[in-house]
Amino acid sequence: MKRSRVGISEVADWHSLVTAFARAALGKCGRADVERYRRELDGELRLLHEGLLRGDYPVGRMRRFTIRDPKPRVIHAPCFRERVLHHALVAQMGPVMDRALVHDVYACRIGKGAHVAVQRVQHHARRWPWYAQIDIRQYFSSIDHRALLGLIARKFSDHDLLALVARIVAAHENAPGRGLPIGALTSQKVLPEIPTGVDAPGLTRCISPALRLRGPRQNRKDVDALVRSGGPTKARRRSHDEVESHV
Repeated sequence: MKRSRVGISEVADWHSLVTAFARAALGKCGRADVERYRRELDGELRLLHEGLLRGDYPVGRMRRFTIRDPKPRVIHAPCFRERVLHHALVAQMGPVMDRALVHDVYACRIGKGAHVAVQRVQHHARRWPWYAQIDIRQYFSSIDHRALLGLIARKFSDHDLLALVARIVAAHENAPGRGLPIGALTSQKVLPEIPTGVDAPGLTRCISPALRLRGPRQNRKDVDALVRSGGPTKARRRSHDEVESHV
């Protein structure tokens, strides 16, 4: 399998870091931490640049709070310094990951999103008499770090980049070796797509040939939710069981 040559040097590129700051600061003018970073922009970006190249830039400083959306969710929001890092990382890794996703993944992708996902589901609803809605319970908190990093290593070859990703992943745990923080840009744009998005060919292969002939189609409106359109109830049940076994 051909892996991307995107590496830590592209992430640490000065122009990339300046752009990452602009994206991280968008809509946050006036916040004390953003304005403090802006006043010391050259120095902050130099620290980030040098820390990335050395491999010792600190990660894992997060603010924890709870929201209701509508059910309670525990959010871990990285500090602004780390948000700049995340934007620089996503700018380089994101396009590689997006090219690897199947067409019917709609979460956190440019030109897609919830409205386009709904239109796609409606399209399949007119073609197939039944559908199954599948929600992956505790998706973020149950992601296995070792499996996640193994899948990322299949897409990128740069050891320093992989080491940085490994440090970011290891900085948060819901259980030993498991979990990603809800609230981090990397959790939305890069990391969560891998187990069920980039690995979608494996997810498709887990559906038996007999079921594929009946034409079930998968749409993902969120990183942890799927809608499968298809034929009779038995076929949908078997499809659900095989997806559950794969995930």
